[in-house]
Amino acid sequence: KLYPTSTPSTRPVSAQGKPGLWPAIWMMPSRSVYGKWPLSGEIDLMENVGWEPGVVRASIHTARNHRRRGNHNRRVSGVKDAHTAFHVYACDWTPDRVEFFVDDRKFYSYKNEGRGAEQWPFDQDFHLILNVAVGGAWAARRGIDDSAFPCAMEVAFVKVFQRRG
Repeated sequence: KLYPTSTPSTRPVSAQGKPGLWPAIWMMPSRSVYGKWPLSGEIDLMENVGWEPGVVRASIHTARNHRRRGNHNRRVSGVKDAHTAFHVYACDWTPDRVEFFVDDRKFYSYKNEGRGAEQWPFDQDFHLILNVAVGGAWAARRGIDDSAFPCAMEVAFVKVFQRRG
């Protein structure tokens, strides 16, 4: 089985402080072998909503933690210049854990507790997604600022490494 380590460098250049925008770097299962979302998992390397410009989040979504208090085991990392400077967002995914980094600083680790697919559906192939979404219950919580358009997320590079394990 191959497990990727992803290291995109991005900055959502024109999304700064604009409610309704939602730049993200995330991974979804390629075949969803355990069923529909969230049963087959989701890995969010970076999410940011426009109304919280200095806050970057990473999340793990599974059947076990989907409705738990704390909103999907999300951890917060303050990145004050997330919209004005490039940052390297990394995810190191092994059979035992998924760790998240911003600029080489680890800020969240999710461990495989050996409790099966309900807690660890990350033994299947995932694909990487980079996007800027508009709206949704979370991103548009404070409305959508029309002055944000057009908007973009500038990407300097994306690297994906695979380790045999």
